[in-house]
Amino acid sequence: MPTLYRQYRPQLFGDLFGQEHITKTLERALETGRVAHAYLFHGPRGTGKTTTARILAKRLNCLKPKGGEPCNKCKLCLAAQNNQNMDIIEIDAASNRGIDDIRALKDGIGTRPSMGKYKVYVIDEVHMLTNEAFTALLKTLEEPVRHAVFILATTEFHKVPETILSRCQVFRFRRATDKELSARLGFLLKQEKREVDGEALEFIIRRSDGCYRDAESLLGQMLTLQDGLVAVGDLTDFLGLPPREMIDQFLTALVRGESAPALAAADDAFARGLDPEQFLQESIVMARDGALDLIKKEKNDAAFVREAAALVRLPLIIRTLIQATQDLAYVPQPMIALHLAIVVLTNDSVNTARTVNTVNTAQPLPDASPFLQNNRKTQSVNNAQPAHKATGIEGSGINLERVKSIWPQLINKVKETNPVASTFLRAMEPSAINGKALQVQAFYALHRNFFEKDQNKQPIEVILRELLGDKVVMRCFMAETGPATSVTVQDKQKKQEQDLMMAVKEAFG
Repeated sequence: MPTLYRQYRPQLFGDLFGQEHITKTLERALETGRVAHAYLFHGPRGTGKTTTARILAKRLNCLKPKGGEPCNKCKLCLAAQNNQNMDIIEIDAASNRGIDDIRALKDGIGTRPSMGKYKVYVIDEVHMLTNEAFTALLKTLEEPVRHAVFILATTEFHKVPETILSRCQVFRFRRATDKELSARLGFLLKQEKREVDGEALEFIIRRSDGCYRDAESLLGQMLTLQDGLVAVGDLTDFLGLPPREMIDQFLTALVRGESAPALAAADDAFARGLDPEQFLQESIVMARDGALDLIKKEKNDAAFVREAAALVRLPLIIRTLIQATQDLAYVPQPMIALHLAIVVLTNDSVNTARTVNTVNTAQPLPDASPFLQNNRKTQSVNNAQPAHKATGIEGSGINLERVKSIWPQLINKVKETNPVASTFLRAMEPSAINGKALQVQAFYALHRNFFEKDQNKQPIEVILRELLGDKVVMRCFMAETGPATSVTVQDKQKKQEQDLMMAVKEAFG
């Protein structure tokens, strides 16, 4: 039995979902006879590029077209639908990407069509062609043959040379909206005379990420499970995905900063044979959805969303789990990366500070990473200044402790006029006072670079003067490298890898 997306592949422009901005343009061009010699379709996978190319190729040779649509009844349309039309040549550039393949194509272009009016060349994944093959193809597009039409398709538009693009009519396919996917899946269910649980349908739409083909393939898998109504629990078991309840318990523990239940959930998933990478990805997606629902004030039934610290903790949780997926390439066993993420997120000293921050106001968040905290200790020793310089402004009564005490007020005041700046300040720490200069540690280059600009820094200095009663100049520097040291990308990456391995040894011996 063919898959759903093959069995019900659209045969008319009108059957395509969600790409009306393209199909209407093509239909109008076909009706008026303004056919280009080359088209380029680009966009995400599974959005209808190849299907549209086939319908266009079929319509170009249709003997009895109906406006911009093929008739689907004449011998040429039927031959095209059965892949027997010798004038429609489909080429997979992923496996036929060399200059010899394009030369063979050029040799065949000169011959007249054997069945219809046009010889149509559909080149899929055209970005995979070699530079030499692109050069050969360009020559063909520069001197087009009247009876030849090229339809190029790609998911990586940026890899297609500008010289090729300039010879084509370019159409961009967009991702499907939830409404469009729901309509398409509803159509397929009607054809199959089947019903699917509403929660399961939402699950398919959410996981397909705007891709029609993924949604249809997943629906097809659901329909093979059983003859009756299919629930979302059946689907997650069938696909080997962690249950939603397990992810919810895991995220709830992380939001609370409780290591034992978080480790228990992760170990339970591993004991069930679930893939740690899949577990991380599902947790990231669910945490992201929960954070967005909190911001939008939309309903979400997950338990972790109802935690008081959820809105503050979720961004850190998401970032740390994303880092854990990247760490999978470095650790000897996948569970080490997952365990390390849990240890980092539930570190007692860090978690305590964060809980206080949630209950109170906008206290700056300490960094959860143990190895970064070690770097900070080293940095503070290396950058230590004489006591009368490093701790206060002479004669003003302003010292580092006072600056730290008003830091939450500073963040709240800045938030009223510049929420972005307040968010960055929340992740930074006042480190020392030298003369009239307040040194502030930044743990991310983005934050330091932001406050190096006068238009971003001066408003902060104005508010500091109001709160401290004296003029203070803010100076930002990177905590890892110091205020005057720069590192190359390679050095930074090497240091991150060394820090990661050090943290693994510290956490697990």
